[in-house]
Amino acid sequence: IGFAPDRFGALLAGMIRSGDVFRSEVLGGLDGVHVLEPVDANIVCFSLGAPGEALSAANRRTRALYGALCEAGDFVVTTTTLGSVNHRSQIARHIARFDGEADEARLVLIRCVFMNPYWASDAIRDAMVPQFAVTIRQALATLD
Repeated sequence: IGFAPDRFGALLAGMIRSGDVFRSEVLGGLDGVHVLEPVDANIVCFSLGAPGEALSAANRRTRALYGALCEAGDFVVTTTTLGSVNHRSQIARHIARFDGEADEARLVLIRCVFMNPYWASDAIRDAMVPQFAVTIRQALATLD
């Protein structure tokens, strides 16, 4: 398909738009869900964090949400953990968004990679956004 902006570049741009749609239309309306910033690719990572919550508790809840999403089976998500010396400032900025307590050095994130450039199209967005929103809300409800 070539690497020109209207070829492979257009596919990459579509995948980034798909991640943007997911971030704004699915995660944007959920309390306690925090997207790892900056988001400048087709990968959206997020975690849970209640106001003032210790990072260890937020990580446990994020892992539990990951398990619930995997069990639901509607979408494929993965986890990633930041914890090297190089990530300290990024972790601190992330947990500051929910005024969290840094009681451990690792941050557990749910990772969504958008490989479908059409997820942001009206037809697919109209089908996928509500489906994923329901799945994630149901999974969050199991944590309460």
